[in-house]
Amino acid sequence: MLLMPILEIETEKFLDFLKGAELHAPAYSNAIRRFPKALLLKHVFHTAFSGYWIEKALAWLVDDNTLQALFEQELQKIIDRKIMPQAVRQKARKIVKSLREGAKNAAHPLPATPAAVAHAGRALETT
Repeated sequence: MLLMPILEIETEKFLDFLKGAELHAPAYSNAIRRFPKALLLKHVFHTAFSGYWIEKALAWLVDDNTLQALFEQELQKIIDRKIMPQAVRQKARKIVKSLREGAKNAAHPLPATPAAVAHAGRALETT
């Protein structure tokens, strides 16, 4: 895929570029907003042989929490692939750990503090 070099650009700078493109070409704004970021990352995770492009894709994934859960299986494969550089495997492991901790915390939310319970009770009384 010829789009892989886009990963050389920091995510924020690329998103700023897309916003600028939207302003200069409003007729294409819908298409620009739908830039296939997930498809680009998926392509890299499934076709890259070296750790270089995968590391670049992981950097983009770290910057976008909303996409991380979509790639948990790919991240696990990266972790398990001993041929990948250790730094790449560690970055993938960190993302997976964060995802699993987030899911665990969502399944078992922290108990409400007495102050939060009192505040919620007062809010209910005023409605």
